[in-house]
Amino acid sequence: LRSDRHDEAFFAEIDRTTRSGATWTGRLISRHKHGHELIQHATISPLHDEAGRLIHFIAVKRDVSDRERALEALRDSEERYRGVVEAQTEFIVRQRPDGAITFTNDAFCRHRGMTRQAMLAGYNDLERLPAAARDAVLRHWCSLSPEQPIVTYDLRLDQPDSSARYEQWTDRAVFDSQGRLVEYQSIGRDITALRQVETEYRQL
Repeated sequence: LRSDRHDEAFFAEIDRTTRSGATWTGRLISRHKHGHELIQHATISPLHDEAGRLIHFIAVKRDVSDRERALEALRDSEERYRGVVEAQTEFIVRQRPDGAITFTNDAFCRHRGMTRQAMLAGYNDLERLPAAARDAVLRHWCSLSPEQPIVTYDLRLDQPDSSARYEQWTDRAVFDSQGRLVEYQSIGRDITALRQVETEYRQL
């Protein structure tokens, strides 16, 4: 169900984007039938018939409420923080504004094929990304502010064998009392398999 967290202009933008033939990707805050909020990452695409007529919208949504709660936990004590993040199967990372990692959980270490010790010894994940992916991350980071500190986006990582892997990230920019950027707190996951399913579905 719709919540009261988005205005009519928000939904008008979704409608404008999809009816123009493009795919809309973003964060939706909906309301469960039992009353509590659902935070969802959504991808909505138009589907046309052979004559080019719009016949359906395809929506792929994922409940990211737990991810948002994990981000909230980052504000709490370090002890509680570590207890929460090590239980997560998603990647959890804290980075300085230049991209240097100051904390990560085991899931991200395994994903990148590195030890925690190596990651915390000056590893900069931003610098290791393919150029296009790095530019995309920087573009999203530049959009963050104390008023709008959270962004969710998908990242394409081109591989040496010409294949591609995809990651989805929710980044929170942390600012001090003077509005200066302190760090980024990020939660991610590998969505390569999900992208493959979406592609196959659109080809039906």
